[in-house]
Amino acid sequence: MYTFEVAEIQRRIYDNADHAHNITNYGANNLYPQLMYELAQRSPLAKSAIQLNAEFCAGMGWTGDGDSPVNDDGQTFNDILRLCTVDLSMFNGFSMHFNFNGLGQIETIKYIPFEYCRYG
Repeated sequence: MYTFEVAEIQRRIYDNADHAHNITNYGANNLYPQLMYELAQRSPLAKSAIQLNAEFCAGMGWTGDGDSPVNDDGQTFNDILRLCTVDLSMFNGFSMHFNFNGLGQIETIKYIPFEYCRYG
């Protein structure tokens, strides 16, 4: 008679706070956003749905200074808006990094891919 070991099926996403590193885990191995990104990239239907939702969220972009560069990479407000709306459509969140000068004014804005961020 043969017996098979059945792996425990995890029905929900395991997310708890890792107090040692001060982050919130995504999944058991902390790779849930990367897994979702890979699954979405493998499905043409999911990719087109994410892109359509992102285009809807971005709309016509920023008016006025939307095409002025905001960082050293030459990205504009509209470029960052488009990148953030794709993350918002896929992960229900987005991330940016703001650099300030000594007067408290924003100097540069950089886009950070959301799958590499963890809640602190």
